[in-house]
Amino acid sequence: ALRLLEGLGVVDTRPKRGALLKVPDQDTLQDFLWFFLAYNSDSLADIWEARQALEVAILPLVAERATEEDWQEMEAAIVAMKAALQRGEMGLEEDRRFHAALVKATHNPVLQGIAQVIAEFFRQVQEQALAGGKEVREAALKEHQQMYDALRRGDVTKARAIMVRHLNRPVKMGLIPKPKREA
Repeated sequence: ALRLLEGLGVVDTRPKRGALLKVPDQDTLQDFLWFFLAYNSDSLADIWEARQALEVAILPLVAERATEEDWQEMEAAIVAMKAALQRGEMGLEEDRRFHAALVKATHNPVLQGIAQVIAEFFRQVQEQALAGGKEVREAALKEHQQMYDALRRGDVTKARAIMVRHLNRPVKMGLIPKPKREA
């Protein structure tokens, strides 16, 4: 157990001194979160629910804190996705780039770290969702543009509704089951 904690960067073991707790840096926190999600989550649906909660919750911060550079990064991701789709590609990396730009625009390194870990769990799911056909990819692109436009205007309510619809597509496609909760 100590070796595992040392590997995660949470503990530093030294001969004749024992194990000492370390103040974790962002990379260590990301590794720990990855470990926690990989071994403690009951299902992919739970992690998806966490992703939706996070990405919807950050939108007010994006609207409030995004710099001109952040807006340009989001817009560049949209333009790149459109070009990828026109070339007949899936636009998967461009899709991820847009979502990463949203999180980056919060200017909160903890949120960025959590979002990065959660995003890693969904690479395959995103690929399967975008592989669902040209209509799915075009809908994702359209929703990215709509979110960008709404956030740029400061309309967080509309951006949230679009994000929920956007992130629920894999659930509707049957790629991710809905989380089952007892009342």
